[in-house]
Amino acid sequence: MKHVRSTIFVFLLLVSSLTFAETLKIAFGSCNNQWVAQPLWKRIVQYKPNLWIWAGDNVYIDRFFLLEKLQKDEAFRIQATGSSAPVSALDEPTFDRIFNYQYFKQLSSADYQHFLASRIPYVGAWDNHDYGIVASARIAKKHFLNFIRAPLADPRRYRNGNYVSYVLGKPGKQVKVILLDNLSFVNPQTQLGQEQWAWLESQFKNSTASAHILVSSIQVISSDNPQNKRRWSLNLKEREKLFSLFNRYKPKNLVLLSGDRHLSELAKLPKNSPENKLGYDLYDLTSSGLTHAYVNFPGEANQYRVPVKNPDPTSVENTLTDLNFGSVEVEWLPQNKMRMRLMLHTLTTTWLNYSL
Repeated sequence: MKHVRSTIFVFLLLVSSLTFAETLKIAFGSCNNQWVAQPLWKRIVQYKPNLWIWAGDNVYIDRFFLLEKLQKDEAFRIQATGSSAPVSALDEPTFDRIFNYQYFKQLSSADYQHFLASRIPYVGAWDNHDYGIVASARIAKKHFLNFIRAPLADPRRYRNGNYVSYVLGKPGKQVKVILLDNLSFVNPQTQLGQEQWAWLESQFKNSTASAHILVSSIQVISSDNPQNKRRWSLNLKEREKLFSLFNRYKPKNLVLLSGDRHLSELAKLPKNSPENKLGYDLYDLTSSGLTHAYVNFPGEANQYRVPVKNPDPTSVENTLTDLNFGSVEVEWLPQNKMRMRLMLHTLTTTWLNYSL
């Protein structure tokens, strides 16, 4: 508990001490396999973000939910639970063993320990691979919140769902970060569920922040491409409802962040489009993945994709398929002005540096 409090203190100290001449750097990433090398953490530490956001699929756990294999395959059982002890059912005690050991694997990564030693504050949202299945959701949330060192008073520990928001910086120079939960309530009728929808509306309705960052584990702005099997456009009514909130409350300088795809790109919904009444272009920056990405990417159409200047010659259709993380930089300028940049970073270079 002492370490949790100190982490929160450092976080508040960092974000509250920014002045107009400084830049707030928020980095994020998704799709992190706890069983393979994680070379990007040193690059992330070198970037020196003020905040790191886990954007989903932070560990891969659901692949261990195979009861027959857990019962019969001792090597698989050891990999799943860290023990050869028998498994009788795919129940909460078994889920607890699996989640506990898989997060232990992530925390044991030497690369990730380098990041933890940097004391960079971090928060997070989840996606399908760290959420698991409906039967595992309660156990999944407990271990997820422990993993990101959420304090005991965190509202997510006492309510359904895994959504939360943060306000960074001093009044007049604040950035609101909103993390959505795309798993706990989703069904054919709703993406977020009634309770989360009401909460999200309140985040925009009452906000006085100068900029807003909405983290959705899946893409909000994307074409109806069959290769993209998880996206907001699969439920057009819910997507329209989301844009309706944006247009009604017109949050200042809204940017969307997403993951999931095992590829990275920047998409734009122009301000003159029928869905966007914000008065400015709306961007969705996708970063995926931290440990693995699309192999032999064939390319896919996306009418919203932003062309990248001088892209890597191996890039396909302005799409990045190397290991990477993303970032948003908010630079405070004199006379209460600000400038934002959207970025994608590989192990060796900044592939995207896009000024808004």
